[in-house]
Amino acid sequence: MQKPKDEVRQAILDAALDEFHIYGFKRASMRNIAERAGITPGNVYCYFGGKAELFSAVLEQTMAELNRLVRMAVTRENSMVLSIENMAKGLTELFLKNRKQFLILVNGSAG
Repeated sequence: MQKPKDEVRQAILDAALDEFHIYGFKRASMRNIAERAGITPGNVYCYFGGKAELFSAVLEQTMAELNRLVRMAVTRENSMVLSIENMAKGLTELFLKNRKQFLILVNGSAG
């Protein structure tokens, strides 16, 4: 029985998160991602145009949240001035929620 498309897409994203976390962008393999997701490599390309697009999709939510925090600090969107302590707290919460994505950004995004 074939998995519904949302499940397949999520399986690819989960597999890619692990692959990019372990190997970084440059050494990550689309074949390994497909194998981890339990699908064929060709099927990965039905959902994502290539490794760079998949990499962006894996980090999209984390980058959006990080950009939101930075925007708040720069533009003071909130009614209070964002203190360094509050910024650190926000970054810490974001890191704890998205640990693998942060490590990919810091260690594995080269290439």
